[in-house]
Amino acid sequence: MKLIDLKGKNIVIAGGSGDIGSGIAEKLAECDAVTIIADIDTSRGTLLSKHLKEKFGVDSFFYKCDLCKRPSVKDFASGIFSRFKKIDCLIYCAGYSSLHEFIDLTDDEWEKSMAINLNGAFYFIQEFMCHMLDQKKGNIILIGSTTTINGSGGGAHYAASKIGLLGIMKSLTYDLLPKGIRINTVSPGVIDTKMLRIRYPDVPEVNKKIIEGIPLGRMGTPADIGNIVSFLASDLSEYICGQEIIADGGRIIYRRPK
Repeated sequence: MKLIDLKGKNIVIAGGSGDIGSGIAEKLAECDAVTIIADIDTSRGTLLSKHLKEKFGVDSFFYKCDLCKRPSVKDFASGIFSRFKKIDCLIYCAGYSSLHEFIDLTDDEWEKSMAINLNGAFYFIQEFMCHMLDQKKGNIILIGSTTTINGSGGGAHYAASKIGLLGIMKSLTYDLLPKGIRINTVSPGVIDTKMLRIRYPDVPEVNKKIIEGIPLGRMGTPADIGNIVSFLASDLSEYICGQEIIADGGRIIYRRPK
């Protein structure tokens, strides 16, 4: 028997084609969840869905959806509830960052970061919330970032968008919990993804310096985040509400010796 059993749960992963999203989808499928992946990247999304079905023998579906456009999200949500009748959990894990110092940041870069990291979450939560209220039960998990705590990595535009997710989570906890819907945030630290490698090249000296600041002695992986999200998506975590779960290998509280 699996410790985390998600059999019978329909789970939507918005932004599921990305590195962290794929890691989350894989762990959910391993726990027997039905995964419904929404993303703009049709090629990666289709391959991921096929991979999950073949590897774990579970149902997995991909839907093309522009997370930054309200009409696209609205149509997706309507179609999903029409087909599946119930959604047990919504996960928003879309993320975007770029190499720009604040003084050089353009309006376009600022707006793109907000559109993907924050506005998309607003659209998804609002559209799915309506149906979850009818169900009188639901679970929402947002993927944040520890850059909102220590200010490092991703830039001010990234930090601003991710801290917005925390505000949404905390406010909605008061509104939704009495109605049967809980919401939490998982904030990863240094996770070895393509987004990380935009800022930090994958070379031994750079990796060594990064790892020196992580007490656990390694960078995180998408699977690490997938494990945490799988727990939060399960009934085992029912009493966890309105929380930010830090997943950083102890980096936030670490003080490097002089």
